[in-house]
Amino acid sequence: MNAALRTVTVPAGAAVLGRLSPTERAVFVLRESFSYGFREIAGMLDLSEASCRRIHRAARRPGVRSPEPRRHRLAPLDGRHDEIVDRFLAAAAKGDLDGLEPILADEVVARADGEETTLIHDRKAAARRAAGLLAGFGTRAEVERGEVNGQPALVARVDGELAGVIIMEIAEGRVSALWSVLSPARLAPLR
Repeated sequence: MNAALRTVTVPAGAAVLGRLSPTERAVFVLRESFSYGFREIAGMLDLSEASCRRIHRAARRPGVRSPEPRRHRLAPLDGRHDEIVDRFLAAAAKGDLDGLEPILADEVVARADGEETTLIHDRKAAARRAAGLLAGFGTRAEVERGEVNGQPALVARVDGELAGVIIMEIAEGRVSALWSVLSPARLAPLR
């Protein structure tokens, strides 16, 4: 795997993420970036379809406040995020679980195409999953640091074609969520 780094931006037009609650952010990203239907999103998040539509509509309007309390906001990307993503990529590319563990939060939220959202309580398990995600791209993959919806991401290409994206949420200097997009249908909007 080529771990040479280059920053790429995957356009998705979601500058509103920093002001959204976790539920709003999940609905917005699942709909806008991954093209899930409201029925699918409702099932994933244990909400009604009507609630998902309302949340999505509210998230698209600037200045609209959510009834949910704001527990934490996404920080703008900065050099610290780049450093964390670089360390994550270097460790995951080598399968270095000991190097990955300190980069990961105590609890990591993970979701891949077609899976339920999983909360991983064990850093070793989260490190194994992260290394497995990168290994899944194969040895011919070129992985670059990127940005999707204002979040740091790893963008994998095989023979120049987009093979997958791993979007990371970073909180308090550690990776707290890994959202992987591997399905060709879900990747199509990002191409």
